[in-house]
Amino acid sequence: MRGRVATVGVLGAVCLASALVTFWMLGVPVWAFAVVFVGLVVVSLIRPPND
Repeated sequence: MRGRVATVGVLGAVCLASALVTFWMLGVPVWAFAVVFVGLVVVSLIRPPND
């Protein structure tokens, strides 16, 4: 379980960084990014990846 949490954390950090750069380049407001990020977190909690 701890390995899966670490993997999700690393993937989340990478996705977070790339999304921040993409949103910054596109000039999208920060609140829009927050909405998308929260949505991704909710989906990942509802549908955990297969081990």
